[in-house]
Amino acid sequence: MKKIEFNRAFYIKAGLQRINSLGSTQKSTGGIYIEPLRNRRIAMQAKTSTSVARVKEFAEFVENNGDFDLAYFATHSHIRLSDELSDIIELLDAPKLSKKAIQQGLVDWLIERAI
Repeated sequence: MKKIEFNRAFYIKAGLQRINSLGSTQKSTGGIYIEPLRNRRIAMQAKTSTSVARVKEFAEFVENNGDFDLAYFATHSHIRLSDELSDIIELLDAPKLSKKAIQQGLVDWLIERAI
């Protein structure tokens, strides 16, 4: 597999198509994707490190800018939230990201970067 970022590899394997890139101008979300087979609209934010405040900012964006079927906040940081997130938002920390990578067939990608 060509050397690409995990998030791009994950999106490709999941069959997601980017319909909007907001990272450079809109800090609350990294991008908006569509899952064509299910016609679902997905908000995604990926940060190497983050804080509870940034996760909550993303959740507020998703809730206030509606029409999202799913939302993912992916981070390597270990975050403990005292409040529950909306039912459509999933926080993906390092262990969950690894599990998703395996489910998406990205084991080789993980191994290449671990060596």
